[in-house]
Amino acid sequence: MRNLKFIIISLLIAYACKGKDNESERLANQPYSEGTPTQVIQHDGMEVGIYDFENFKPFLQRDNDSIYVVNFWATWCKPCIKELPEIEQIGQEYKDRKLKVVLASLDFPDKISPQLIPFAKKMNLQSRILVLDEADPNAWIPQVDSTWSGAVPATLVYSGSKRVFHNGPVTYEELQKSIDQLLTSN
Repeated sequence: MRNLKFIIISLLIAYACKGKDNESERLANQPYSEGTPTQVIQHDGMEVGIYDFENFKPFLQRDNDSIYVVNFWATWCKPCIKELPEIEQIGQEYKDRKLKVVLASLDFPDKISPQLIPFAKKMNLQSRILVLDEADPNAWIPQVDSTWSGAVPATLVYSGSKRVFHNGPVTYEELQKSIDQLLTSN
């Protein structure tokens, strides 16, 4: 009986480790895979990664020939919802110019399946969506930008070390100006 328990436990551990390897491989094949989510929620044919700030940092520091638009938002934030179509439009219009949009939701992880994913599907969001779940915002907000009040929406546009930060709602025209500024300085 003892040997049978040992065999069952060994098989369970081996199976669990195999699942983690497959999960790591799947996540590594996703675009922007430098940061590893602490958890991935799958619901209604969509996946959303949950990141602590340490694993989210790579989304703020890529040094290559692309321009990144990182928008901090939440489904409960009316100004965030109002600006999302314009951010999506920018992402579509500039996608051939190496622009990548990351929508960093500050929704609670338990709201991903019942609220965030249905909202993203309803709005037909095409940009990368992830959830930033970090307990101490006072520790990580200044690392995004020293001028950020912590209110959402907020948007960081960067290319390499050149950064433009929008504290509050951003318009299509403001985003376009920030992107064009970075395009001409590269």
